[in-house]
Amino acid sequence: MDGASVGAVTSYTFSNVTATHTITHTIAATFAATTYTITATKGTGASLSPSGKITVKSGASKSFSIGSASGYLVSEVIVDGVSVGAVTRYTFSNVTANHTISVICTTQKSTGAATGAALSSTAVADAGPAQTVAGGSTVTLNGLNSTDAGGPGIASYSWVQTGGTPVVLSNPHASNTNFSAPSGKEGALNFNLTVTDNNGLNSTSNCIVNVVSNTMPPVANAGPDQTVGEWTIVTLDGSQSSGDISSYYWKQIDGPPVAISDPTLAQPTFVAPQTVGVAASMSFMLTVTDSSGLATTDICFVNVTWADLPPQAIAGFDLNANAGSIVMLDGSKSRALSGVAGYRWQQIEGAPVTLSSPVAESPAFIAHSGAEYGNTLTFRLILTDTTGMRSRANGTVVVK
Repeated sequence: MDGASVGAVTSYTFSNVTATHTITHTIAATFAATTYTITATKGTGASLSPSGKITVKSGASKSFSIGSASGYLVSEVIVDGVSVGAVTRYTFSNVTANHTISVICTTQKSTGAATGAALSSTAVADAGPAQTVAGGSTVTLNGLNSTDAGGPGIASYSWVQTGGTPVVLSNPHASNTNFSAPSGKEGALNFNLTVTDNNGLNSTSNCIVNVVSNTMPPVANAGPDQTVGEWTIVTLDGSQSSGDISSYYWKQIDGPPVAISDPTLAQPTFVAPQTVGVAASMSFMLTVTDSSGLATTDICFVNVTWADLPPQAIAGFDLNANAGSIVMLDGSKSRALSGVAGYRWQQIEGAPVTLSSPVAESPAFIAHSGAEYGNTLTFRLILTDTTGMRSRANGTVVVK
């Protein structure tokens, strides 16, 4: 008042006014800083610091330290639904949105692989098919096609969401678990299933659930299986993938480790390794993501050999089936010059079903309808010969 502060009063009275006066009111506005949430989760044997739900101011950066407990190895770190490899540190820079980060570990003594040979003495996880659903629908994740053929039996299941809008699983430690798909936003939800047998050996498999409204997800195509000689420059080919693709990501699943030139290219290269014995087989997974965040995967095999021809998987003819009927898949026409070592059937698309035996030549299942985006079930047969080489073939069953 009259150039002097009288404090943060709510009223002021001029009494017995005998001169001109001035009064000025200053308002100080306070604005809450915009913040975002990074959801950090970790699987069995993994360490991630910090973890949980971390609040970050807009434009700030946040780093995470990644490691594993004794007896475990980091197999991959998944950021916003996409693997960034087995890194030991990851930083989100200039944060302007919510993010997720998840760390997945396997035991050092584990030899199980989701795409491995059927006659394994360790657990082989199968997280079930990719699914496309509407927001608000109830989704079932099916791990019952996991096996421990020749082993002591599966002791436990563990489901972990590794990407996408967080959901609540009905029972993360059951072979099958359910959740309600989030509404109002398209995007991919990523889940890992780890199965552990009674000897403590484990295996991890992943699946994607795409939540859609008006668009359908892209289609990943990892290209044909290849058979090459040692030291050959091999080109992985995802160029036939379709849809509004914004990113590619290649990851080696198993086999002798190789260095992929650039895993974010549609057609990266690597040098085939020297084999120990007659042959070696490697599998690679391609993940393609579109501009809406929807994603799908596909795999391919690269066999390295100097002698035998690879096996030929034949999944039989495409079938039509009535809901409630028993359907028999047929791999009996598959061929392998050196002899068949094992079969592995995987459902890769459609409403989940449970096979009578995923490692049988011709397993059966009960067909059921109810897939909101079509009743086509797609199955992959992986055939392994006695040299360890592999091939794959797909077949479909349309449920009426």
